[in-house]
Amino acid sequence: MTLKRLEKQYRLSRQRGGHISWFLTADTIELLWEGSDFIALSWLINESFKLDDTGLIHLAGLDNDAIDLSQKIYIHEGMCAVFMRLNKFYQAGEIINTELTFEEKQVEYQYKSLTWYAHQSFAEKLCEADTQQLRHDYIQITSWLYLGGIVRHARTQNTTKLEEKPEYALALLFVPVVCHYCLLHIPSEDLKERKPHRYLVVIPEIKDFEDASQRRWRLQQLETSRRNFINN
Repeated sequence: MTLKRLEKQYRLSRQRGGHISWFLTADTIELLWEGSDFIALSWLINESFKLDDTGLIHLAGLDNDAIDLSQKIYIHEGMCAVFMRLNKFYQAGEIINTELTFEEKQVEYQYKSLTWYAHQSFAEKLCEADTQQLRHDYIQITSWLYLGGIVRHARTQNTTKLEEKPEYALALLFVPVVCHYCLLHIPSEDLKERKPHRYLVVIPEIKDFEDASQRRWRLQQLETSRRNFINN
């Protein structure tokens, strides 16, 4: 999803860091680049995971500019609540006041903007600092890549930490792109009161990359109907 979006924006490989290019099939993704691994991967990751002018997470693979504000906020807060539950994985900015439509009514709503989140600097974990080449050893994975994979206590971190090969860690980084985020809203609830929100995050089982991407993009067009169905 992300690579196809970037391909429309940067049609030629010479426009991309490390002249990175890719070959896609229904069940494989092959990345090719020149020179420094860090330069190529840093470009790819920086272009994939951005923040917009209002501090909302902007995922290139979802073409955030084409979806409405409520969906942007669901993605933003859903990722923060599920994939980045600890504040060491993001840096919060200002509280932003806005209006959303719930049950055909305009209601005041606040969200916490971000100035940085962990996905944006993941190339630093994938590559060796001195050589700028891809690491060959395992990378420790924490809760923002594995749901529920949290080190519960410092004394047990050596037995509870999760590790993965760099190429698999890179793939896991993009899981939030294909997920679908919904806010479970009780009709009688006053959204102006700050309280823990209930998020439903759907992680699909993917057997065909092309089919999965088309389904995910189509779901964005059905967001209003899906939300009304959940509320009912």
